[in-house]
Amino acid sequence: MRHSDKKHSIRLLAALLSALPLTAGAAGLGKLTVQSAIGQTLRAEVELSASAEELASMTARLAPPSAFKQAGVEFASSLSGVKVQVDKRGSRPVLVVTSDRVVNEPYLDVLIELTWSS
Repeated sequence: MRHSDKKHSIRLLAALLSALPLTAGAAGLGKLTVQSAIGQTLRAEVELSASAEELASMTARLAPPSAFKQAGVEFASSLSGVKVQVDKRGSRPVLVVTSDRVVNEPYLDVLIELTWSS
């Protein structure tokens, strides 16, 4: 296997934040699919489980470095410039995680904040 064929391995740590306390029916994260290789810009998708009402107001972003510190997770410098957005693949909602620069680390810990109004 060539070096450029090796996939990134991402451990996804999600912080689900809401204006109201979380309930049993709150949004959740599913399967992570990494679509990029080491030496490429990061591209990954995370399946998202949420109601239509939650999705209507949901936003996603990379958590700030202070949240990483609070969670006891190292904030890798390669995470600077990582963007997260809520999107759809067919009928299923996903989080799309992308970077604007090449990532050479084989492993990344990513902490994502989700917010929604309900």
